[in-house]
Amino acid sequence: MRESIGARIRSVRTSRGVDRKTLAEMAGCTPQYLAEIESGGRDPSLSLLRRLALGLRVPAGELLGGVDGDQDRLEAYLADVGNWSGDEAHSLKRDIEALVRLYQARQGGLRGTGD
Repeated sequence: MRESIGARIRSVRTSRGVDRKTLAEMAGCTPQYLAEIESGGRDPSLSLLRRLALGLRVPAGELLGGVDGDQDRLEAYLADVGNWSGDEAHSLKRDIEALVRLYQARQGGLRGTGD
């Protein structure tokens, strides 16, 4: 079973030795709100997800990498893209391209094992 977005954020945060309060300050949210995201009680907006990724110094796609293929959630995130600046949209494009490459590599690995 794959991790939720919140569990992935918590995993990356703790592996990098960043406490919740510090990351929340860097991302512009409260530690309580971040705790709700990490526990799965809330989903971050796409803009908050990007700020969390910046604070953790990882591509936003890495934080999405462990999420099950929930079409509704993905569509909700992508709906927020229309409010982004050109630079933010370009960064998302890079993140999506990285996810596509990761997916293709995993699919290729599965084909190679006979599964």
